[in-house]
Amino acid sequence: QPIKDIHLTSNFTYEPEIHGSAKAVNILVIISIFILIIAWVNYINLSTARAVDRAKEVGLRKVIGANKTQLFIQFISESFIVNSMAALLAYGIVDLALPQFNLLVGKEILTHAWKDLVLIQLLILFAAVGPVLTGFYPALVLSSFKPTEVLKGKFRNSTKGIWLRKGLVVVQFAVSLILISSTIIVFKQVEYMNNRDKGFSTEHVIGFKNPVSVSEEKEKYIQFLEKLRSHKAIRESGSISNLPGSVGADISSNSSGLRLTGVTERTESTFYRMWFDHHVIETLDIELLAGRNFSKEIQSDSSAIIVNEALLSQLGINDYQSVVNQKMQYGRNPDAKRWTIIGVIKDMNRSTLKSQFEPTTYGLWMNLDNSLVKLESGRIEEGVSVVRSTWEEFYPNEPFEYSFLNQRFNLLHKQEKRFGNVFGTFSLLAMLIGVFGLFGLSSFMAVQRTKEVGIRKVLGASVYQIVLLFYQEFIILVLVSAAVGIPIVYVGMSQWLSSYAFKIDFPWAAALLSAAIVLVFALMAVGYQTYKVAVLNPAKTIKDE
Repeated sequence: QPIKDIHLTSNFTYEPEIHGSAKAVNILVIISIFILIIAWVNYINLSTARAVDRAKEVGLRKVIGANKTQLFIQFISESFIVNSMAALLAYGIVDLALPQFNLLVGKEILTHAWKDLVLIQLLILFAAVGPVLTGFYPALVLSSFKPTEVLKGKFRNSTKGIWLRKGLVVVQFAVSLILISSTIIVFKQVEYMNNRDKGFSTEHVIGFKNPVSVSEEKEKYIQFLEKLRSHKAIRESGSISNLPGSVGADISSNSSGLRLTGVTERTESTFYRMWFDHHVIETLDIELLAGRNFSKEIQSDSSAIIVNEALLSQLGINDYQSVVNQKMQYGRNPDAKRWTIIGVIKDMNRSTLKSQFEPTTYGLWMNLDNSLVKLESGRIEEGVSVVRSTWEEFYPNEPFEYSFLNQRFNLLHKQEKRFGNVFGTFSLLAMLIGVFGLFGLSSFMAVQRTKEVGIRKVLGASVYQIVLLFYQEFIILVLVSAAVGIPIVYVGMSQWLSSYAFKIDFPWAAALLSAAIVLVFALMAVGYQTYKVAVLNPAKTIKDE
């Protein structure tokens, strides 16, 4: 396995840390391209809209001898200069914003932009591609004007480029809607993961790793736990093989299959194995669905196991009570040890909600690698202090490091939270760029229609009616963009949600809310410019041609 691929793509058993997500990185790359598209759409829209103002310039140049190729090169060159200046400005902003960006993503990606050759190459690439994508059509339109028409002012009545601008505005609105909807869905999924019932209680429960000497000093460790239970600030304590809230693959597994002796055939599947003592079920408030917990008084419990719902589902068993006191065998050997099932517990999310419930058997063991302590509500600080002092009494030479289980699960979902924050920041940036472009475009369109507005006012139209007239055009564009964007959001985010075993249903309300947000921002940008033109005195706007 290539070392450089481990962090983003590796998910093997006993991973030493929570791995990253290549899918999340790819999504952020797509968002950055979306932002570029919105900016490029702005440039094309404004360039083609300004073609009216530059029509006479083109006509005069052609009259004095400029040909179409020379004009085309001129306008492409202008686009290249604008893109190059934008690239240099962006490079400076990136270098200044890197500390905050590193804080946002939780890792020091770069200290200075000039230290990353790949970043510089990409910047040069986009600065080179930008003029071609954004300047080609405006240059083609401008260089194609006929001097005999534009110098007579006939071009002002042309509708050339209107449909292109409308189409690009629809693209812009659709991209903004996609990003806003996706941001809302990401945050809803993170909220769902944090609040979902995990099948056991994490409130006021701390976990910590036991000293290596526990396996050799069994009685000492039992006394340690018993002393903890004797204190009023401690509700319960127990020993467990794997702390809840661990990396998903951090658990023992058995892929040789298992069977209920005389009841089922051997099932070829991967099953998981954990161990805990008599007290863990009470410590974590795990629901016992059938049978009983392990008991100190029953010696045969050393060969007993408790199973979860997911394991019985794998075996095709729905009657939980029917498996109590049945014998279970691991592996392919018919003479393998037979374990007695004494109980069935509710499924638990031991790790991240990306994983399904693991079909698991739980065996009895007293001196395991980790401890769990449930503190009394309202006496948390006192309880932690008691655990620490008791630890120092029994294990004075061992460091004491603990964590609350709810914090451990929050850390598991930290990547999704961080992804949501980055996603939201980029979406806001894209929305602002879109609004700025729309503000400029609507300003130009309002100025171009000044005489139309003046004539309408003379004929009796009110300011409200004129503003509503302008609004209708953009409302239609937002509706078209919603019809384009919502299906894309549904397909894309449904695929993202599919990577979670436990997920929210697709929130159609989020898509509709995003469309409403895009509409509000569009109407705000258009309304301000339209209102300025609508309140002008028609006697001034139509007195001359």
